[in-house]
Amino acid sequence: MQKIGRSFHEEEHRLGRLDLRIEERVRAVGLGDIAAPERFGLPPVLRVHDERFVEFLSGAWTDWVAAGNLGEAIPDCWPARRMAQRCPDGIAGKLGFMAAAAAFHRRGLATNHDLVVSGELAEVLSGGPADLVDVVSEDQMLALERAAFMRLMKTPGTLARIEHLLVTGKTLRN
Repeated sequence: MQKIGRSFHEEEHRLGRLDLRIEERVRAVGLGDIAAPERFGLPPVLRVHDERFVEFLSGAWTDWVAAGNLGEAIPDCWPARRMAQRCPDGIAGKLGFMAAAAAFHRRGLATNHDLVVSGELAEVLSGGPADLVDVVSEDQMLALERAAFMRLMKTPGTLARIEHLLVTGKTLRN
């Protein structure tokens, strides 16, 4: 199979280190001091992105390259409505799954907490750490469900949903 794409470093070389050219221009026109970047860690990122999505991204590039891909990581498959809804094991499938979940979120069909719950559901339905061809027993599925439930019980979103249901008798879309 032919590999396509080129590395970012090739593009960076072709552009002649654009960052250095910008820095030269900022100094030339006297826009002010250039400060070194600061590290803020993950807390600001987690305020605006789902934790499971950030976890996925932390290993996505390594998985993409390990699968023999070059260039941009782009999904080449998408979940279909009538297919079993499980997060695929392969990186291309995971990219498609995450893109589909994000699309539902953007369209207002899924809330922030729906993404958290669906991530846990995907973990259970995919058999957790089981290989794609492994048979997962009923007891193993029950253990995965219990573990997912206990993780969800520690989230503010789940606690808010439970409290709202108990007080109002209606579900909460958070």
